[in-house]
Amino acid sequence: MAVDPNIVRRIMGSAGLILVYGISLWRIFKSSPGDKFIECSSLTVMVLVVTLAVFRIGYFPDWVLESLGVLLFILTFFSIFFMFQQGYRALRRRMKSTK
Repeated sequence: MAVDPNIVRRIMGSAGLILVYGISLWRIFKSSPGDKFIECSSLTVMVLVVTLAVFRIGYFPDWVLESLGVLLFILTFFSIFFMFQQGYRALRRRMKSTK
């Protein structure tokens, strides 16, 4: 059974991309415990990279890509929520310290 070299190249390239981004984002995730914005944003970027790899490989069922898209959508809005929450808390702290 012959294997198309383009398929192997795509899989290996995607696996390398996931590995490199995963390691760097995992280090950021672990270095900021308790910071919900950093944690959620790191997970969002990891899911984005996995989604791009699945899209690039192209040999997965449609429901996998759709599920990753929904997960990415939800994580993006959680990240935006935590970003605004941190901004609001920083402004509240600043207003308290100037009074």
